[in-house]
Amino acid sequence: MRSVFFYKIGFNIYEMQFEGSKIELHSSRDTIYEDLANNLECETLDFQDYSDQIVMIVDENGFFKASFPIFQIITKFGDTVELAGSIIFAKNIESEHSTDIGEISEDEIFDLRDNLSIKLLGITRGVK
Repeated sequence: MRSVFFYKIGFNIYEMQFEGSKIELHSSRDTIYEDLANNLECETLDFQDYSDQIVMIVDENGFFKASFPIFQIITKFGDTVELAGSIIFAKNIESEHSTDIGEISEDEIFDLRDNLSIKLLGITRGVK
């Protein structure tokens, strides 16, 4: 296994502030999706393209859980998307047969920190 780096954005609902951090996972190609799900504390992942090279990964059931931040993000394509829960940014790696997930570079993290158009819309209530 090797170290793979990603950028994660969340929102601390108790301190009412955004949180961004570089995360390190010790993953192989076979375990990366499971490791990402474990980091997000979820069972299934949802993927939303941010740009041709960058993908946003969230808990597929984030809108149904309580106390998750709801973010509005404008992608590099100009689309406005709403995502619930913490967001992990990763690299889209095109292969001959599929698209894989890879680590994000320091330059891409700095670009996201400086240029990401993100707004907090609210907090999920969860399904009762």
